[in-house]
Amino acid sequence: MNIIKIKYLGEYQYQVWFANGQIKIIDLKSFLSKSKHPLINKFIDKKLFGKAYIDHGDICWGDNEFDLDPQDILNDEFAPKRNKTINLTSRKILNLKP
Repeated sequence: MNIIKIKYLGEYQYQVWFANGQIKIIDLKSFLSKSKHPLINKFIDKKLFGKAYIDHGDICWGDNEFDLDPQDILNDEFAPKRNKTINLTSRKILNLKP
């Protein structure tokens, strides 16, 4: 499945549009901070990270140094983690036990 559009949201997150109409948000902060590979972890620099582009349906960084498989994005491999505070607040509002 090809990526057709991306938008940088800040804080290591991109919104990603696919040819089939699906839209996903990816968050790579944790992935980048844990990477030991020099061609990947250099993109922890927000200026470099914010310069992603689409090449042959993939989201890429650098001189095609780092890219993500669109299928991994569709499988939510890089989906943002849910905010635990929001979850706790929702439990209080709904009167649910933790």
